[in-house]
Amino acid sequence: MKRSGMLNILAAACEALAAIAFFCALALTLILWQPARPAWGFLIHVLTLALFLMAFLANVFYGKKMRLPFSAPEIILFLIFIHACANAALSRTPFRVLEILPFILSGFFLFYASGGILAKRHEAMIPLFYLFLAAFIFLTWRGGHKDIWMPQGRRTAFYRGEKMASAALAEKPLQGCGLGSLPLYAFKYLPMPDRNPPAFRSSYGVILAEFGFIGAFLWCLFFAVLFYAVVNGLGNMPSPASKAWYVFFWSGAFLLFLIFMSGFFSPILSTPAGLYMILPLCGILWGMTRGDGGDARQPASHKSHSRRARKIFVIIAAMLILTLLVFQAIPFIASSLIHFRTTNELESPAFGRRANLAARLFPCHPEVHLAYAKHLRALPSLQKSSSAYVKAAYLRAIHWNPHAESIYMEYGHFLDLIKEQKSLASLLEAGKSNCPGSVEIRLFLFRAYMNLGKRKAALDELDALSSFYPVDYAVQFRIGKYYAEAGANSASQEAYALAEQMRAYTIGGKTAGKDTKAAGKK
Repeated sequence: MKRSGMLNILAAACEALAAIAFFCALALTLILWQPARPAWGFLIHVLTLALFLMAFLANVFYGKKMRLPFSAPEIILFLIFIHACANAALSRTPFRVLEILPFILSGFFLFYASGGILAKRHEAMIPLFYLFLAAFIFLTWRGGHKDIWMPQGRRTAFYRGEKMASAALAEKPLQGCGLGSLPLYAFKYLPMPDRNPPAFRSSYGVILAEFGFIGAFLWCLFFAVLFYAVVNGLGNMPSPASKAWYVFFWSGAFLLFLIFMSGFFSPILSTPAGLYMILPLCGILWGMTRGDGGDARQPASHKSHSRRARKIFVIIAAMLILTLLVFQAIPFIASSLIHFRTTNELESPAFGRRANLAARLFPCHPEVHLAYAKHLRALPSLQKSSSAYVKAAYLRAIHWNPHAESIYMEYGHFLDLIKEQKSLASLLEAGKSNCPGSVEIRLFLFRAYMNLGKRKAALDELDALSSFYPVDYAVQFRIGKYYAEAGANSASQEAYALAEQMRAYTIGGKTAGKDTKAAGKK
């Protein structure tokens, strides 16, 4: 009896630790995690695995077998993970997809554990869910971070976000542009996204653009199968449940409904935070309708079957855990290797070795190649042989993120520094093709053409730019200045006159207008 009582205490402690690990992971996902912050992502996944481990230990201490993860909803969740892997392979920016991919695998663990250990403690978990989300919403609104739940902005920003999502979906309707990748395509689909950034109001539009129709179908299939399983479980309850059970079940269902509705007015469900809110609640409701939470006691006549099932379960869990750690540990290590505190550290041989190792560990991330290029450029004497390595590093960065204006500009300034104007013009032409919404690339291309003596091509570039961006004061002012440099005085005066008309509608235009008038007189 004493041993049995101690095991029950240990099992209850594991259940409490599982709940703590879950809410800590949820808090980190909602508050601290952002793209390009792999350290927080690694900690979130470690906490998720701790939840899974506590669920496993609790069942061992209770003397119950672990259920094999072969139910219909779990199989569909795994198919979603497989589709996400294909999504990463087909995306032009796979590094961003690989940042989101581990959260889908973590969602698999969350759903599995929630259907057992968390569902069994639903009388505590569902109220804690309400308290946690209410406190989080209150603190974010009080702290002025309303954009998390209700994005703020002008109608034009939301309009640009909708147009951007529609364009991405039209280009790749089946597989999507890649999980988490839609913001990276801003310079491809929108003019001047740096000055007029898009805003995304609906989570479901972003999910559809990033995951495609195949991914959206799989998610709809998952929720349809889950709904059928829950309704079927409600109809096959072996004995009438208590009123308290119905109160907790329907309150959990109502909270899930509210979270789903928030997706129409907030982009939060298109981030990993959506998985960490929805899948545990789905698992809890599903586990409640299964009666025992999936932890049936082992019949004496099936001990050998239980051993085989446990071995299969351990093998599957080990493979998934290893996959999860590899997906998240490698980006975390690579990000740590290229981190530097001062610019003087860039020229050290140790940083060069670290950056080179990071590029080998995580070759599809453009930042590791940019870090290596920065190291080579920071060396005291940049030899011709070193410039070839710098070019190769920049080209690899462009290959893994071809729609980043900043990479083209940084590489372009390097080519301009070493006076390779032909290579610069070719680079900027490719940049204009991949980032047609970038003003800076087009103006830089004008400079490159002028340095090559291609005055007509340079003027054609300004003409195209003037017609492409007709309603921006700063752009028109610079166009007028560049027309004057090219000797096209009449076009320069027209650009200055148009800039003067726009001055009243531009922030800071009154002070800049003096420069416009002075330049026009010259």
